[in-house]
Order: sequence, then C-alpha cells, then structure tokens
Amino acid sequence: MSYLDGLFISREMDEIEFLQQKVIQQSFFADQSFDQENTIEYLHTLYALLEKQHTVYFRLTLTDDPEAIAMRERLEEAAELMGMPDGMTVNEFYMDMKEEVKAELRDLTGEEID
Repeated sequence: MSYLDGLFISREMDEIEFLQQKVIQQSFFADQSFDQENTIEYLHTLYALLEKQHTVYFRLTLTDDPEAIAMRERLEEAAELMGMPDGMTVNEFYMDMKEEVKAELRDLTGEEID
C-alpha cells in the first residue's frame, strides 16, 4: 500500500481540493465586489489552504514512498508557479505566504490568527 493510500493523507488531499475550489470561487467574488467581508472570508480560506498544504508537504518529506515523492515534487512545482523565489525552501515559502495573509487580515480586521 502506498503512503498516499493512507486514510490521513487521503482525507487531507480531499480537504486541499475542497479549499482550492473555494479559494478560486472566493477570489472571483473578492476581486469583483471589493466587499471587505468577501475579502476577509477569502483570506481566511486562503490561510486554511496554505496551512493544509504546508502540513501535507511536511508529512510527504518524511517518507521515501515513490508516490509521495512525486506528490511532494508537484507541490514544489506549484510553489514555484505561485512565485517562490529561487533559493527559498518550500517550507520558508509557506511560512512567508501565511505571514502575508495574516498581515492582510490584521490590516483589515485587527485580528490575529494562528
């Protein structure tokens, strides 16, 4: 059985897919409406997605399963497509992205999230 067939990873990947779809939908409404509530909801969902992806990426680094390595490489490619600078690790990229989202939320609402 592949590492990716495990219940935890399977469930996590389903959640990532759900959050990705939600971020896509919300980004359209946040851009079109300029409504602060839509933007705040979008940022919360984006943060949840980044947190989930970061967790899964970290777990994928802990195994030598060939399918997990391939998925980890896809997440690395996705980070590059999202603008990860050369020389930055994927871990650093996710940490920076989450901090940026938290800063935007703090600017909009005054709230701190962890």
